[in-house]
Amino acid sequence: MFLKSKKRKFWPSRKKYESATEWIKKYGIKVPAISKSTPISSMGSCFAREIKDWLLNKDYNYLLGNEIESDFSSHELFPGDQGKSPSIHASLAWERVYNTFTIKNIIDYSLNDISIKDRFIEVVSRTGQKYVSDLVRSRMIFRSFEEAKSNFVNHAEESRRILLNSEILILTLGLVEIWKCEESGLVIGSHPGSAYNLPKQFKPKVSNFSENLENLKYVIESLNFHNKRLQIIITVSPVHLLSTFRDDADVISASCYSKSLLRVVADEITKLENVYYFPSYEIATICSNIDEIPLYPDNHHVSREVVDNIMNVFMQSSSRSKLNLTK
Repeated sequence: MFLKSKKRKFWPSRKKYESATEWIKKYGIKVPAISKSTPISSMGSCFAREIKDWLLNKDYNYLLGNEIESDFSSHELFPGDQGKSPSIHASLAWERVYNTFTIKNIIDYSLNDISIKDRFIEVVSRTGQKYVSDLVRSRMIFRSFEEAKSNFVNHAEESRRILLNSEILILTLGLVEIWKCEESGLVIGSHPGSAYNLPKQFKPKVSNFSENLENLKYVIESLNFHNKRLQIIITVSPVHLLSTFRDDADVISASCYSKSLLRVVADEITKLENVYYFPSYEIATICSNIDEIPLYPDNHHVSREVVDNIMNVFMQSSSRSKLNLTK
């Protein structure tokens, strides 16, 4: 647990190091080796999309699902999704995965043959139009229950295929604020915002350390059982909360709390077999700030320069590793 290298123990002072990023490239924790042919997938919040785009642009073997998209009608409620594939954020249409409860749900329906009760419900848009929502996958909206269920059968098959064929899975942890059904215990993928109203039994909740740790333990153990070759890299998304429902904290403090709690969870979960941590959050919020790299052009999402910075460190860390990295 404790580092043998004395150089890792001291803050990267400008007197000794060219940049904080160079310091973490040289002394940061290693991740499993990745070549251009290594099958990779990613799942998580907005930052998982950044990882996906970067890997595809650099011609890495990022796995993509073969899903039915003709009945995807999200853009009718979310105009910004017009013309976009439902798999834009990940290897397939898991959509944006903001919380560990949703990751657990994905593992259940993909690998453990566990159906999720009440995942499909009828919702009414602000204009009065009726739709069917898949609550586990945010922004997955359909015109009927038949369309929703047909789409899901294909999605679940592809999800299983991606998870079983991946050798590297990158999970980006997003936030701890959730919306939970008081009756069924179902936690939804994300709040729909202004598109439609949730049923009244869904209430906001701040999930705690134990809940998130247990969710990830379940996820890791299931993945290790079904895919012996898989190595899992955990990272905390540097993208801040866009809003908070908490009345005891402002959104900046709430975002800091979410990231801090998930960072501790990530530290704990790396004690499990085949799990590694990569410091995306630290590179973005600490190293990029020290090195004066443009960070948040919209005060929310990280810049292209930061994404490049993170992924270049990631690949350099990977290049120093052996294929069967042991802890």
